[in-house]
Amino acid sequence: MKYIRFMDNSVLVFADNLNHADVAGGKPVRSAGFCRIETSRNRFDDIVVNCGCYGKSDSLGVTSLPDDADYVREAFLGMN
Repeated sequence: MKYIRFMDNSVLVFADNLNHADVAGGKPVRSAGFCRIETSRNRFDDIVVNCGCYGKSDSLGVTSLPDDADYVREAFLGMN
């Protein structure tokens, strides 16, 4: 999957076949790249999300940042 983190730290996760620049729609972007998201359940039956972000967006000219996974995880869980 691909992701974009905008300047307000909101995150958009989308399919690999889409272009970062097209999805960004001209909005200011902090970082972008690719992400891996895995879900599981803990012993209390809570959803646990493991996320890793990596790479860069050639079309936007930005790379992934070390804390992007935290924002993607929060967006996935609906905590934003």
